[in-house]
Amino acid sequence: MEKLRTHLRPLERARMAKIWYDGIIEAGNDWEKEIKNHLHSADIILLLISADFIDSDYCYDEEMTDALRKHEQNESKVIPIILRPCAWKYSPFAKLQVLPKDGKPVIEHEDYAFTEIAEVVANICQNKKQGTKTGQGGRLLTGKIPTKLKPIDQYFKNDNPSSDTNKDKVEDDIPFFETEEAKETQAIVDSILSGEFFQKKADSNNENSFTDPRDGQTYKTIKLLDGRTWMAESLNFDLGNGSYLYENNTINGKKYGRLYTWEAAHKAVPPGWKIPTRKEWRTMIERYGSWEGNFFSSYNRVAFLFLKEGGATQFNAGYGGLRTDLGNFNYLGKSGNFWGSDKKFVEEYHAIQFEKGLNKINEIAKNINYALSVRCIKVE
Repeated sequence: MEKLRTHLRPLERARMAKIWYDGIIEAGNDWEKEIKNHLHSADIILLLISADFIDSDYCYDEEMTDALRKHEQNESKVIPIILRPCAWKYSPFAKLQVLPKDGKPVIEHEDYAFTEIAEVVANICQNKKQGTKTGQGGRLLTGKIPTKLKPIDQYFKNDNPSSDTNKDKVEDDIPFFETEEAKETQAIVDSILSGEFFQKKADSNNENSFTDPRDGQTYKTIKLLDGRTWMAESLNFDLGNGSYLYENNTINGKKYGRLYTWEAAHKAVPPGWKIPTRKEWRTMIERYGSWEGNFFSSYNRVAFLFLKEGGATQFNAGYGGLRTDLGNFNYLGKSGNFWGSDKKFVEEYHAIQFEKGLNKINEIAKNINYALSVRCIKVE
């Protein structure tokens, strides 16, 4: 990304374009909000294509989809840049003219490829400048390059979440792994890696069950290290309108539960339970690793490994996919997407995504007409 920016730098010096990419987001800022804001205001959008980009649910389903919609509405010019060899010809952006010429990957001839890209972008900016009243050229948004996570070598856990000290740390937004308490827990690393830790903690997990009085379905429940009781299965109550079985298959419902629009999700929750808030999701996730803004830290991956389908905590965040607002079912077996109760943008609400391909947890926002899974937390 830095090398591409270097080749585009002359455009900035000539005041032809203002270049932005997510690598310059400052620590502590809402990365997803900044990406959306710049994506919506960009005149030129470069999608940096690699196998990792295509594999990432967030890049593919969120960033690429928004970019192509803006392109089709003539709001932006989208240019796919083929960084590394991959099966990009089967993707929706394949109908667009890609760079470098003939789709030859950048990695095979970097300097020539980036020079070609810079010249094409410069021509677009010049044409736009001649056609605008402001004469300020276009704004350029470059996509991001997902990076595969390095193998983890440490696990950190909070073994006493109910203390006042721990509550203060969460409220002050101090990642647990940076606290003194986290350093002291390194003594249990070996037992966690060997699986002995959770065997010893089985009784304290307080695994139980809840039977929904409305339809008689029974759900496993579990008390996690945040001190709260969660359903260890996704909700499968047939609400009718607004609730869906993935591809209308009852087998998917039994394994992953149903998918609900945001409004239907709140109606479907059984008495005594609720949809978790953003803070409740965050508190729980931080007890098992980290809630990192960019979600590429090894500590975020730790939390994923504990909470994923088949993970040691038995929370079993299944990969039930989603249903789009257009009625399409996507990502079964690839990602689990769970509603939160907090509003993020206009008609978009907070959600948590467990992304199997990259072993990470994302904080996302979805339109209220999308249908996602529901994981309930007990009302206290």
